[in-house]
Amino acid sequence: MPDSLGLVHNATVLLGADEADVARQVSEWANRRGLTEDSARSRLRHSLLGTPSQLCEQLRALEAAGVSWVFLLFDGLPSLGGLRSFAETVMPNLRAAPCDGAEALEKQGP
Repeated sequence: MPDSLGLVHNATVLLGADEADVARQVSEWANRRGLTEDSARSRLRHSLLGTPSQLCEQLRALEAAGVSWVFLLFDGLPSLGGLRSFAETVMPNLRAAPCDGAEALEKQGP
């Protein structure tokens, strides 16, 4: 038996360059599942959804709540675009204060 237990969170990741891009991704996610956007947002309420700085802040909040592992579920696999964007714009900023990765995502392009 382990000495301690850790909190784990599974999270769908929808990362956008700006709010309009995030809204577009939510709409596409909803359409692929035959959902309304309101229903999709309800289902995505515990996801990592937003711009690079928003995702960074969400991950910091999970850490502050005691979550020790986050399993990331990227939409659009087997394409690695979402994973690459996350690695390039969110991960480096987890050590920065404040979180800011929007510029890197804009430079990367779609």
